[in-house]
Amino acid sequence: MLVFLVRSCLFIVAGAVAAAVAVAKPAATTFTSKSKMCNGAPRPWIPFRTDSFQTQAHKAWRMADTSLSHPQNADDTMTLYSSRVVPRTRGNSWGQWSPTPHCNAASRLAPQQQQQALSKIQTWLSDTYPQVDPKNAARQLVACLKSDETCLKQSSSQNDAYAIAALASSLPSMRRVRAGRHELVSSSNKITESKCVTLTRAGACSRANVRRGNPDTFPREGFTRVRLSDRPRLDVPRRILGGANGTCALVANGPLTRLRPNGDAIDAHGAVWRFNAVFEPRLERENVRKDIGTRTEARWFSRPRGAQAARCKTLFCQSRKKLRASSSPEAWMLWNYESMNDVAPLRRHFKDVVPRLLHPRASERVFNVYFQFRADLQTIHVAADSSDLPDMTCPKALSTGVHAVLTAVSTCGRRASSDQSSKGAYIPPVSLFGFSYSSAVLKTRSGHIRRYTSNAKKHVMYSGHGWEVDSSMLRVLTLAGLSNVCTSDDPLVSESELQRG
Repeated sequence: MLVFLVRSCLFIVAGAVAAAVAVAKPAATTFTSKSKMCNGAPRPWIPFRTDSFQTQAHKAWRMADTSLSHPQNADDTMTLYSSRVVPRTRGNSWGQWSPTPHCNAASRLAPQQQQQALSKIQTWLSDTYPQVDPKNAARQLVACLKSDETCLKQSSSQNDAYAIAALASSLPSMRRVRAGRHELVSSSNKITESKCVTLTRAGACSRANVRRGNPDTFPREGFTRVRLSDRPRLDVPRRILGGANGTCALVANGPLTRLRPNGDAIDAHGAVWRFNAVFEPRLERENVRKDIGTRTEARWFSRPRGAQAARCKTLFCQSRKKLRASSSPEAWMLWNYESMNDVAPLRRHFKDVVPRLLHPRASERVFNVYFQFRADLQTIHVAADSSDLPDMTCPKALSTGVHAVLTAVSTCGRRASSDQSSKGAYIPPVSLFGFSYSSAVLKTRSGHIRRYTSNAKKHVMYSGHGWEVDSSMLRVLTLAGLSNVCTSDDPLVSESELQRG
């Protein structure tokens, strides 16, 4: 009898310990083709709301993937647009400067360039989607980018959904993303410089020619290269790029993050990426964790916030230093090459993270896709006979969010065991939480969540980024089947409620 009681007690204790471990570190839910978009997030942005519309859009996306199965198509896509090495203006201590010379040189396409670009899009559209009228598709897509009235209405025909998805997938910037994914997923496992995501200690990804890549972030004099001893031995592991199920949740710091309890949906992804030091789930209150989840595989830093973390002067740094090193350390991603000097102090201050600098090739991919999209925006407005372009002012630098999103849509799921879109529902590999996805959201929900103190000031968005172009790009990525916007706005919820801790 005594032995039986002892065994029963041990069983109960073991069960309690297992439950505690499960609560402390929730496991990722298996993501199948039957799963809901955004892993069941309560309020995603769903263009073409009815099932029949979704079916038409999924059909268009699969055709876009199939058309890139031939190497000549992928090669043609990759050579549509390439950045030029241009002289860089002098930056200040925060890594910001007057608008990039490249954007000044190519911010507006000349009429002849517009017609050439339009001709390429029309040729691709007619070859891949012969039943789509380019003019009508352009008008529908432009209307969808301006407001939700076209994208979300249920009175349109199924042909409208198919045409919008087809044209979005046919834009050179979206074809470039798909071609890059095709190259990464379908080619051999051999790592080459073109496949690198971050700088490493040895191998193909160790070559750091910073004169390539994003011209916006060439380091000034006085900035050193990252020592080999401060670099990780290998490129980003599979768990950072979506793990076994090949999906990534990117959690922004905007007010929409708190609109609904998204924590379970976020944690169900294969990998979770966050930004700067606004949220540390392990240090936040329970009601915050319910909204934003608890896991973090990667954290992206801007130049100023990376420098602050390297100096470790913030409350976030002081609190986090008390945390025990994780068995699966976070990757802290630095995209600005002027952050080179921050890598060594970050390694000293934080034992539970692995600082990584974005590889010049990866940065080059981001830069080329973004500026190709700016050209695409002008082209589709010409095709639609519309002059109502978003603000095309040249950005002083691409935002951290743009770097993370374009890196994610190019790499997340690339090492997954199977292609999620091969059968069943078409599931994009990237889910976006808390991002500003329209001009209306930019006007009403701008800035970041305030800290949970009585004297917290409203965050002001940096004016040097191209926010209107950025939000249009997020919509097109969703319409092209490359990502999902998982937090749509609810006008009935006031911003004060969203800012409440």
